[in-house]
Amino acid sequence: MQTCYNIAIAPNGVYVNYSIVLLQSLFDNNQGKNFRIFVMYYSLKDEEKEKLNEFVQAHGATIDFIYIDGEKYKKVFEWNERFSVEAYFRLEIQDVFPRNLDRVLYLDGDMIVNGDIDELYQTDLDGKYLAACGFSPRCECGDEFNSGMLLFDMEKMRKDITFETYVKLSERLHGDYYQDQGLLNAQFAEHGTKYVWKQKYNFTCAFYRKYQDAVQKELPGFTVDDAVVLHYPGPGIRPWQAAFSREEYEQLRDNGVLELLAMQGFIVDDLYMKLLTIWWDYAKKTPVYEELQSDMYRMKSELLEKTLLATVHTTSYKIGRKIVRLIKR
Repeated sequence: MQTCYNIAIAPNGVYVNYSIVLLQSLFDNNQGKNFRIFVMYYSLKDEEKEKLNEFVQAHGATIDFIYIDGEKYKKVFEWNERFSVEAYFRLEIQDVFPRNLDRVLYLDGDMIVNGDIDELYQTDLDGKYLAACGFSPRCECGDEFNSGMLLFDMEKMRKDITFETYVKLSERLHGDYYQDQGLLNAQFAEHGTKYVWKQKYNFTCAFYRKYQDAVQKELPGFTVDDAVVLHYPGPGIRPWQAAFSREEYEQLRDNGVLELLAMQGFIVDDLYMKLLTIWWDYAKKTPVYEELQSDMYRMKSELLEKTLLATVHTTSYKIGRKIVRLIKR
């Protein structure tokens, strides 16, 4: 019997198009596989659901929409409007998904599947509740994990975990946790998680920059091309916010604009350019490419304008202007 790969996503309206890029990458690199896509949602409009439905069915996969009451999360958990309520929905997977599922792979909407998902999906969980990627520089271990990619053992989750598990945990922690990721770590990080290679299954620019030497020691010859799941989290520039051609990149570098962006926490380097290109290569194949491109041009302009304005108001810039005026005199 052919394996059914159960994939969960939780987009809001803003993330529908980015989720389509994620799914495009998943389908492109896993042709011939049987996929069932579960969309957990709270505020999606009918036309947004239909956009996802048409795209998934066009690729021969099935899709299920599961409504989640977002308001109850806002009432129960520590809330920050900077984050979408949909980020919490993975806490309810064991309660609302069909009872006959053996495992589910949850993926954030700011991810790309750049390879065959089979090895990850078939991971032996060794009796753990889930598989995730830790933050340790050593690739296959960690005592804390990122919640962007989670592979759930559904039978074990249904047996021991409910939504109320997290409600009670939140009360015990008195709000001292970081969103859903904090709750999941408090519940599973120490004893309930099978740690898998972050560099392969939850690759991020920031982590790789920080631990590149350790990664190369652990995995000699490792490159971005070896990563199966790429993650594009904030607060850096997301690919849909600003795409740069190689020529633009070199002009920005030569004119010192990359340094100005770095001052605002936006690192644009060769590694970023590599991941940027990968994301847009998949985006070009989707029916939402023109929408993504149009939105990107607007956000890119706003980003560069904001960066330049922020630089103008720095002390260094003001001192520099005074020095230039003195020289001109």
